[in-house]
Amino acid sequence: MEFRILGPVEVWDGAQRLDLGGSKPRALLAVLLLRANQVVSTDQLVDQLWGEAPPPTARNLVQVYVSRLRQALHQSRDRSPTASALATRPSGYLLQVEPGDLDLDCFEGLTADARQATAAGDLERAAERWRAALALWRGPALAGAASEVRRTAVPRLEEARLVALEERLEVDLGLGRHVGLVGELEALVAAHPDRERPRRQLMLALYRSGRQAEALTVYRNTRQVLVEELGLEPSPALQELERAILRGDPAIAPALPAGAEARPQPASLPGPCLLPPDIDDFTGRQAAVAQVQRLLEREPATAIVISAIVGKAGVGKTALAVHVAHRLRSSYPDGQLYVNLQGAEAQARDPAEVLAGFLRALGVPGAAILEGLEERVRQYRSRLADRRVLVVLDDAASEAQVRPLLPGSGGCGALITSRTSLSGLEAAHPLALEVLAPDEAAVLLGKLTGPGRVAAEP
Repeated sequence: MEFRILGPVEVWDGAQRLDLGGSKPRALLAVLLLRANQVVSTDQLVDQLWGEAPPPTARNLVQVYVSRLRQALHQSRDRSPTASALATRPSGYLLQVEPGDLDLDCFEGLTADARQATAAGDLERAAERWRAALALWRGPALAGAASEVRRTAVPRLEEARLVALEERLEVDLGLGRHVGLVGELEALVAAHPDRERPRRQLMLALYRSGRQAEALTVYRNTRQVLVEELGLEPSPALQELERAILRGDPAIAPALPAGAEARPQPASLPGPCLLPPDIDDFTGRQAAVAQVQRLLEREPATAIVISAIVGKAGVGKTALAVHVAHRLRSSYPDGQLYVNLQGAEAQARDPAEVLAGFLRALGVPGAAILEGLEERVRQYRSRLADRRVLVVLDDAASEAQVRPLLPGSGGCGALITSRTSLSGLEAAHPLALEVLAPDEAAVLLGKLTGPGRVAAEP
């Protein structure tokens, strides 16, 4: 005898489906199956079948439905009228169910096996057990039973199904099956927008499929739903996942697909170096070089170190900044970024455009670069978190142009040149650069024209 409640309420004897009658007998059977091998009182049956408004003849009707169920169960070729599974007890009724005969019991046993396999690290077996458990569902639980029973029992059963589905998806993510999960997860999120775990899983599946921008869009949509409808921020776990995606955290990198062999990974490449070439005839400025280099060689702290070189046009600000930046490459092993902000020109560079270039240099695919200045600033600073990168911002027009381009990590440094003082830039260490001293100018002239000519005509 096979009892089914994870879908339409049915009883099968081999290939024969038994005729159970209408919705009330099916509802009574469902109540007895939900408490299989336990005595269920008549009062409990009345309450489950009719709720707060039972008819005066409710107890007699329970007896009628029990009689009909007994007749249906007697249709089984394996049972006789004296060996009925439905027994009467002084306080109510008891439905005897053998192990493995009720689909709900099988479901719970398979989910327990799946959790044990997951805990043991056997994800392949866990995935197989989860799929077998979910395959027992044939539609909405308790379909065909009276509505009062479904109202009280279905939410618990549906929650168990959703948890099992989320657990199966988690295991599949762990097995590297993210590409094939995206569509299923999108449908699950659409059907259950209030459940946060599928949204987190969808973000991971998209990110691991190379769709970073879409993964971050899921986060923004989730936050909008939570804030507008519930007045809540996303959970700390979801916020941390967003930050991990922004900075490309290796901890959330894709797992190897099942059956794939690990390949030797190439040695990690050095960070980007966008610096212009150093000047071969760089001359003098020993004090200025030492001052800037000493400042930017500081050990990482909680706040970024900023050196601002200020001076009039042609005084040598860019040459000094590039020269020092090359000398500091070993102090910033994760990369050196450079941009000419064109602050002296009619149209200075747009910070959002500059950030797009920086993000590409830091390994973010073009399609994954977010839109909007604020979004790019967050993506950029997350990418630089826990890294040692020197950012050279040449010919800055103003503090407003510079601020979005500054890293947020204390391990990074910024070297800025400008014709204006940038006095409103917090925590910047200014260095006013004047023209070369006469002796330094003579040495530079000698490098340009030849030392013999300078010596002959001092």
